[in-house]
This record gives sequence, C-alpha cells and structure tokens, in this order.
Amino acid sequence: MRWKNNFVKILKEVFMVELEYVLQGTPKEITEQLLLRHADEVYYNPESLSLNEKKVIEDCLVFHKKNPIVWKTFYNLAYQVFTKQKRFGVAAIWERMRWDLHFTLNSDLAYKLNNDYKAFYSRLFNEVIQADFFTMRGSLFDEVFFEILAEEAKCL
Repeated sequence: MRWKNNFVKILKEVFMVELEYVLQGTPKEITEQLLLRHADEVYYNPESLSLNEKKVIEDCLVFHKKNPIVWKTFYNLAYQVFTKQKRFGVAAIWERMRWDLHFTLNSDLAYKLNNDYKAFYSRLFNEVIQADFFTMRGSLFDEVFFEILAEEAKCL
C-alpha cells in the first residue's frame, strides 16, 4: 500500500496535476490507466494499442506539436524531391534534416530526431499531398488518424 501512495505522490509532482480519480492496481496497470485517460483520442484509438505503442505515439504527437520546425523542414525537403521524383526514401530526408537542423539552423533538435518518428512524418506527408510518395511498411503509426493531422499540418 505504501508504494501506491508514493507512486501517486510522484505522479502529482511529475505531472503537476491533482488526480481527481482513484487509481487501483500495480504500477504498470496504473500507468496504463493514466495513458488511457489522458490519451489524445482525437488522433488515434488508444484501446487498440499496447502500453508501449501508446507511449511511442503519445511521445511523437507531443514532439510534433512542440517542434513545428521539424514538420516544416521535413515538408520542404520532401516536397523538393516530390516535384522531381515519383518515389523516395524517408531515411534520406531524415538524415538531411539532421544536417540542416544542426548546421543551418544551429539547433539541438538534430539530436532529438527519433528514428521511430520517420514513419509518422512520411505518413503525414503522404496524407497532405494525397499521394503515395513514400512507400509504407506496416507500423504502429498506421493506427493514427492522419486525415485530422493533415488538416492541421496544412495550416502551419
């Protein structure tokens, strides 16, 4: 019982919010309950994913919203190639972005570009331009509702 009180205390300190509901279970179950309650269901259905998949998607969505320069840079680079070629690999765009963000913009973001997010940004680009520019493999990001994100991305 003591670990539960300590866990809730840590959650309050980390998230700086008052928990208005009672959480029961092991730490893993409590973490899963929190993710379900706070998941951004506008962009994906959290009930169809595992705990780790939810975390990756949530982290990616937070990163995407906090760093609009990443999407702008990705879009600009990918669109340059899109005007000249029918297909291209996302890895080349991603590595070029690391170069541009680090050397051109003097940004620390180059070190924070998680390779797991390549699938997210390639799917978002395909949705925005309404073409299959990047070839897709199966990914946990297939669960994301890119139609909604694409509408928001056009406004950036």
